[in-house]
Amino acid sequence: QQKQAGPFIGVFEVYTDVAAMVSNNERNQTIIISTLVAVLMLLYLALLGFVRRMERGIMAQEFALRERAEQLAVLSARLLDRQETEKQRIAGELHERVAQTLAAVKLTVENAVHAINRGDENSLTQLESMIPILQTATQDVRSVAVGLRPPSLDDLGLMATLRWFSRDFADKHPNVALEGRLELEESKIPAPLKAIIYRVAEDTCLALAANDEVTRIAISLDADSERVVLTVRDDALADDAMSKNHPYVAVRERTLLSGGKFLTLANAWGGLNMMATWHR
Repeated sequence: QQKQAGPFIGVFEVYTDVAAMVSNNERNQTIIISTLVAVLMLLYLALLGFVRRMERGIMAQEFALRERAEQLAVLSARLLDRQETEKQRIAGELHERVAQTLAAVKLTVENAVHAINRGDENSLTQLESMIPILQTATQDVRSVAVGLRPPSLDDLGLMATLRWFSRDFADKHPNVALEGRLELEESKIPAPLKAIIYRVAEDTCLALAANDEVTRIAISLDADSERVVLTVRDDALADDAMSKNHPYVAVRERTLLSGGKFLTLANAWGGLNMMATWHR
């Protein structure tokens, strides 16, 4: 280090005005903080809106679930009533038809046995008279069995059973013209749906036949890659309001309980198109 040669003569100082730079920094900090606050507010509002939408969605789902549960409870109760009514009908048919026929057979057999024991020559005639009675009993049992589940549904398939039902319906209800478009391939119908579709078609046609104003019915069955659709058209039920006594009330309940969808629309015949749809 060199030694100072002499006294200081002067001092040279340089000053810089940094006020503008400080002001600019403060302004930038304010902008950054304001922007950050604005972004946070926007994020908060967006999050708040999302939460509220989620709450509304959850509330709507809860309401739909409660409504669905109440509907299922009502439908289940009606199904139980329907089952009891069906059991009562079957019991009545067995008692009034089969049981009485078998009682007549029993009485005839007893009389024939007594005649044989007495050596009566008419005993053979009494036994022969049982043949038409037994035929009637066989027919009654077959009729009850077919009413419970047609054997052709398992042996021949749904389409053949629907065609058989159309012929049987025409014989029993000559005043109602039943048209059928039943050419769907059997393989396109899921096996679990066959019995359900048959019962819905049967219930619909029988409900319509009970209405004196119905003179024409058309039934068709279609399917695509996602669903199977049963359509029944009539020429009288112009009112599609589902009142308590509407012919389609039981049909709708059976469709909904089987996992299907039920819809009615007015048609050009002056009646309704009933459409029952199930997912494949």
